[in-house]
Amino acid sequence: MIKDIPKEKLLELYRNLLKARLFATKLFEVFSTGTSGMLWLHRYEGEEAIMTGLCANLRKR
Repeated sequence: MIKDIPKEKLLELYRNLLKARLFATKLFEVFSTGTSGMLWLHRYEGEEAIMTGLCANLRKR
C-alpha cells in the first residue's frame, strides 16, 4: 500500500515522473518543428508512471 512507502521515496518517484514528462514534452516540441531529423515520435504522455515504477524496482544481479 502507498501508506507503507516513505514520503522521501514518494517524492523521488514523483520527481522522476515529472522529469520524464518534461523531457517528453520538450522532445515533442523539437520534433514538431521538423528540424530534428526524426521521421516519427511515439508520444509517451500518460505512461510515465510505468517507466518510473519499473526503473525504481530494477536490481543489479
